[in-house]
Amino acid sequence: VKLENGGEDEIKTALRRIQKEFAWDGPVGCSTTIAVARSLGVEGTSFTNMGNDVGKVLKKFLPRNSLVTMVHTEAAGYAELSFDNSLRKYLEEDELVLVCTIGQNLGAVLYNGGHRMRNIGLNRAITKTFGQNLRKLETEYKDAWVSVSNANYLIPSLPGAKAMKNYSQWPKKENSKEVSEERKEESWQQWVSLVDSYLIQLADYVKPTCIIVMPTGAYTSAPLVESMMPQLTVQDVGISKPNVIPVSSAVGAVVKGAAVGALVELKVQEAIATMRNAVGQDIVQLSTFKEEQLRAAFDYFDDNGDGIVTEEMLKSSLQNLVSSLSPELIEKKLSTIKSSTKGEVTFEEFNRWWETSFGKESPVTFITSEAEFNDILEDPFPASGDLKDNPVILEVGFSFCRPCKRFEPKYEEFAEKNKDIRFVRMNGNENEDTIQFCKEGLQVRKTPSFYVFKGGKQVLSWTGANEETFTMNLAKANN
Repeated sequence: VKLENGGEDEIKTALRRIQKEFAWDGPVGCSTTIAVARSLGVEGTSFTNMGNDVGKVLKKFLPRNSLVTMVHTEAAGYAELSFDNSLRKYLEEDELVLVCTIGQNLGAVLYNGGHRMRNIGLNRAITKTFGQNLRKLETEYKDAWVSVSNANYLIPSLPGAKAMKNYSQWPKKENSKEVSEERKEESWQQWVSLVDSYLIQLADYVKPTCIIVMPTGAYTSAPLVESMMPQLTVQDVGISKPNVIPVSSAVGAVVKGAAVGALVELKVQEAIATMRNAVGQDIVQLSTFKEEQLRAAFDYFDDNGDGIVTEEMLKSSLQNLVSSLSPELIEKKLSTIKSSTKGEVTFEEFNRWWETSFGKESPVTFITSEAEFNDILEDPFPASGDLKDNPVILEVGFSFCRPCKRFEPKYEEFAEKNKDIRFVRMNGNENEDTIQFCKEGLQVRKTPSFYVFKGGKQVLSWTGANEETFTMNLAKANN
């Protein structure tokens, strides 16, 4: 269905027409551009919030359907990782894949083992200025850039012989002014440098194994992405030396990706909502679970009601519940369960395991909110009563941070050996509360970051997963 302006009435008509055409009453996945989101009155730099807010508008048009709305970059990522066999190797558990779409804006979404990472802030912190800088280039080189049909903006002109190629389904509009090849080459180099500079920032922030780059909108009219590959430097200067993979067009991919993404996201949303309703917490606080909440959690894990849960079910359900728990850490902790039947766990066995892994007996306390941390600062060892001035060490990481994951076992070792210090861990991208706490309260710049508090006040901080540095600072914390 062709959209002329992307306004609310036009989208309403288009969606209902498609629904009627297919007589569809099942789940619906919608992919939106930032431009369409703005036409619906949705602003912001967070892709998650943008998708949710556009979804609220679209839900009015399809009230009976389960609806998931996402930005093009997310949908394209789901499609490429799901359907491109050459990318299957990047679905391994610890593989980080950064998917970037390039058009009037630059979108970026990170996937870890094929799962979309949330609350990372790539667009909020890095790419939000790309569109503004692109428009400056478009204005500066309007004589050299190309106008194509069905687009109200210009795109870079391919240099040299490549410029003679057909502009696919978007016919090129001829420029009445003659422009020198040097001017075209200069404008091309400026655009490539702009894209490259943002890819480097993104790569150094999340350190991906590979970057998938694809065009959107009128940028699909010519092989712009493929043509810029030899001039990109991100694969050489980026910290992780990522492999950069060009994809010719995201147009078809976003339709398939929106469908796959809708099914994945609905499953996750349902699991999270059910689990949080069961334990009665919007922000799940692992360290404060009471026995009745653990019972509700266990009953949720026990999908056939036979009083037994498999370790595999525990692993996947805990990952849905709270992203602070990396798959590696969950697997390590599950290996300590003492069960009478291998691979199967009763509630009594689960309860004992929880207390030693996440409860009062756990050497490291996992938190998911600032309020939870403030309670710990007020009284680090409430059971003792006279240890309020003892140190508290907080480790802040990200769910995608490899050095953080590698340091997890060592951090627990330190906690086991220093029982008079309260060891706490938090993922900065766990939820909106932790994002704000890290940004405003702790001012986290790198991960892992460590903070020492005494008497409720911060006295020391450092960054980096270095055992020697940690040991040195631990000695300072004890003084």
